[in-house]
Amino acid sequence: MDVVCFGQQNWDFCWTGKQHLMTRLAARGHRVLYVDPDLALATRLRDVHRSLAPLASGLGLREAAQRCWVFTLPYSPALRWRLSVRRYPRVLRRAIRRLGFAAPICLTLYPRALPYADVVPFAARVHYAIDEMTAYGGLPAAEQRRVRAAEEALVRRADVALAISPRLHERLRRLHPRTHLLPSGADARHFAPERIEKQPVVAALAALARPIAGFVGQIDERLDQDLVVALARRGGSVVLVGRTKDGVDVSALDAEPNVHRLGYRPFAALPAVFGHFDVCIAPYRLGALTHASSPLKVYEYLASGRPVVVTPVEGLGECRDVVEVAEGADAFCAAVERCLAADARRAERLAVAARNGWDRRVDALERHLAEALAVAGER
Repeated sequence: MDVVCFGQQNWDFCWTGKQHLMTRLAARGHRVLYVDPDLALATRLRDVHRSLAPLASGLGLREAAQRCWVFTLPYSPALRWRLSVRRYPRVLRRAIRRLGFAAPICLTLYPRALPYADVVPFAARVHYAIDEMTAYGGLPAAEQRRVRAAEEALVRRADVALAISPRLHERLRRLHPRTHLLPSGADARHFAPERIEKQPVVAALAALARPIAGFVGQIDERLDQDLVVALARRGGSVVLVGRTKDGVDVSALDAEPNVHRLGYRPFAALPAVFGHFDVCIAPYRLGALTHASSPLKVYEYLASGRPVVVTPVEGLGECRDVVEVAEGADAFCAAVERCLAADARRAERLAVAARNGWDRRVDALERHLAEALAVAGER
């Protein structure tokens, strides 16, 4: 199969489900083209510098892995941005044809990909809802309506729809009878305890007071900063690893001497970081955005064998059985203390991670793509 995947984020922004799924599809012999969001979309997301950095002249094609290419809209400083964006369908069409994709499957991860859903004759269409896009902070009501309408249009046009969480699955199922659940997964090999033990010491973490409660992920509106502050005041260290979203006020975090923001670390460096964590935390603020998620980091925490404390978001799935779920500062801090005092569920956590590996997720994705081709062939 040939797959053209329209992404929500630039490929190089951070390593998430998109890379896990697309690179594994390619490793199985399929050909994949991942399409970065166009400049206009990236600009709305305040991602301008990261959008412009990788751009070059020509078709904007590069090979990220064997049989997996990334397309980024070529941008010329001599052209106005609006003109560059108007070139997007034409240049993308040329890139797809250059790769020899005759009748690829269209896989959309982002409602704003709707204008490009007919850039070439696609053999089948699949929409994969990976977030509640309308719940991000700062999105005006009119824009929320446009995003929701675009997503519903993509779902109705799709041959198969996928949802990352039960909440999104329930909503999409009302629009499309062939809607399937496809949650996040774990890279059990990458985060295996025996691999973590062989990683070098991270100097920025080695000198911190123990115990260390660690969080990996973007610092944005999803993070419950009050929980982080409350935990930090109990002693030890709270380590936050990830980018801070533009416009997010982190002054309360920075005022706490036991809170340490390390910034972004690439995926390859995370096992070494995990090696310093005594307990992993996912202190998500409860709301539409987090309840519609399937927390990738929780799966990665489990794969490391570390104990995990998480707030009661709805999309935990099987992970819920082997983590401490706690709501409110007192309960969350108490759960962390229980994990530090006694931990007898390591084997269970590793087993859940193994059962929810990315290879199994790609097994399911292959089935859903094949189903989409079969449905499209009946039309």
